[in-house]
Amino acid sequence: MELFVKMKLWKNQIEDGLFIYKNDNIKEFKNQCFNFDRKDCLLIKTIDNEIINVKDYRELNLKKDAQILFRIRKSLKSNNYEIINPIIKHKINISECSNNYLNDKIWYPVKSLRNNNEGNDQNYSLNINDIIKLGKRKYIVNNLHFVHEEEKENIKDDIYNKDNNISYISSINKNSKSIFNFDIKANQYKIVNNKNSINNEKINEINEQQSKNSNENEFKSISESESDNDNNNDNKSENESIKCNFCLNSYSDIDNPLICLCNCHIYSHYECLKKYLSLKLIIIENNKKTVTTYICQKFNCDLCFRPYHLRFRIPEFDKTYELIDLSLPEETDFMCLESLDYIKDNQNIKILHMIRLIDKEITIGRQDYNDIIDSDISISREHAVLRYNNNNGTLFLEDKNSKYGTLVLVRGNIKIKEEKTFFQIGNTYISIELKG
Repeated sequence: MELFVKMKLWKNQIEDGLFIYKNDNIKEFKNQCFNFDRKDCLLIKTIDNEIINVKDYRELNLKKDAQILFRIRKSLKSNNYEIINPIIKHKINISECSNNYLNDKIWYPVKSLRNNNEGNDQNYSLNINDIIKLGKRKYIVNNLHFVHEEEKENIKDDIYNKDNNISYISSINKNSKSIFNFDIKANQYKIVNNKNSINNEKINEINEQQSKNSNENEFKSISESESDNDNNNDNKSENESIKCNFCLNSYSDIDNPLICLCNCHIYSHYECLKKYLSLKLIIIENNKKTVTTYICQKFNCDLCFRPYHLRFRIPEFDKTYELIDLSLPEETDFMCLESLDYIKDNQNIKILHMIRLIDKEITIGRQDYNDIIDSDISISREHAVLRYNNNNGTLFLEDKNSKYGTLVLVRGNIKIKEEKTFFQIGNTYISIELKG
């Protein structure tokens, strides 16, 4: 088997892993052929922008400042070869994403190098939990609802993908769960056994478990550090001594627990925190009344500046809590785009676009006439468009010849087929093909 790799590199190193899709400043490397003499190999990019096949990680240590591109191995279930994707887990620390954690991962370029007559000039079928990158701005599809959901499920991927020339990478992400599920730990919330509690037996059980795990969790309240007694009565008094930072009340229950979502060890009621964040919320609606944008300027703790999660889950209750209430349409198809890693002056700015899928096209760009407006300089005037087909409930993402391209994060391993496969890693555009 022979692996042909072709690389195009933007000469100047740009922050946020951007690649400018123009010919004048792109350095192109000729096809490099690698023979498979074993079951797997590791391809790296050296400081001189050369692709090298490394046998193992010990050899990699000899290459200073080398970047790991990907590892290729022979599939355990078949004789096909596949690219091993580092993002295969369902959970990733969302705080890492604010430090450009995802920039050097594998992205599928919806935009291609059209000027070279090479690439994948095709749309991308969006799925829930897909992460898209427009310039340096990243969004996750955190909600995608179709009224005629049963009709959509009856449509097979291989049918409409073939008719619309949709990449098979879309099916890789479709069955992937959200990688941003956030479960808070036992000592990040408190439930007090009081008159308003729904299930006292359940609360007692949880309080005992919290007491046992108090020394194992990074979030510790002051009252817990003063006492190591695991007795349920003592634990109850500790809980009652913890008061909400807003209302100064210690009562809490399953629907409104006392929570600590930052590094300050300060507890607040879930409802109190949500009400406080709503005071910072700005709601904007476009002229066509199809897109409602929610902007929270300081979606973080005011003391330690740790960003809040839009939603969190308490595993013991199997319940999810959301800090921003969205107006969800009931009779129309809709989707929601949630911004990631948008931090300015130590303040986390949370942006949510609630989109009613009424029009066939929803435009995204920097100019005011777009349906979704993003003023970031890396966003083109007319950057991308969402095309919706209400007949079969499908939503396609298409690039509009933007400067920095439109990308979709690839989650899961990529099967290498005979035709060329295109993807982007940082400021490197790669095409790969397997022959033999």
